[in-house]
Parts: sequence; structure tokens; C-alpha cells
Amino acid sequence: MSSYRDASSLHYFEGPDEEELHRIRERYAGWRIWRSRSDHQEPTGWYATRTQDLTSEQFAAGLYRTIDANSSTELEQLLIRQQELAASPYRAARLA
Repeated sequence: MSSYRDASSLHYFEGPDEEELHRIRERYAGWRIWRSRSDHQEPTGWYATRTQDLTSEQFAAGLYRTIDANSSTELEQLLIRQQELAASPYRAARLA
């Protein structure tokens, strides 16, 4: 018997970046946005994981399930790039 564990809050820590995390989460609803923590509970990286799986064609077109960055600005740039790849005519032609 399999079970489902709701992991949606595993990486949501209260902290100084909470407003920034909230803003990015609202803007990129198809992603789970979170910060990782070091062994000393210090915030380290910025991460985004898609809430839906990708097909092999989407992966081949350059879309990723999870992306990571060193800052919120860098993460947003990567998220924008993922949106551009998903909407590109070249990608749409490859998937048709």
C-alpha cells in the first residue's frame, strides 16, 4: 500500500527572506519555491521545483524539473528562461 506525504511545507522556514519567497511563489504558481538550510540552519540556496512532471520531449527541449540559484534574482532569471523555453515556437514545433 502506498501513501502520500504532503511535503509542501518541508522547506518553508520563517526567516528574513519570507517576503521575497512569497513574492516569487505568487509570480510562478507552477513551481514550488524554497530555500535550503545548512547544517547550522542558515539559509543557503534558492530552489524551484515544478509542481508537474515533464515529458521526455520537454526535458530534451531544455526544461528542468528543479532549478537552483545563489540568489532570488538569479532564480527569477532562470524561471523566466524556463518560461521562454516552454513558449518558444521552436519547442512547440518539436513537440507537435
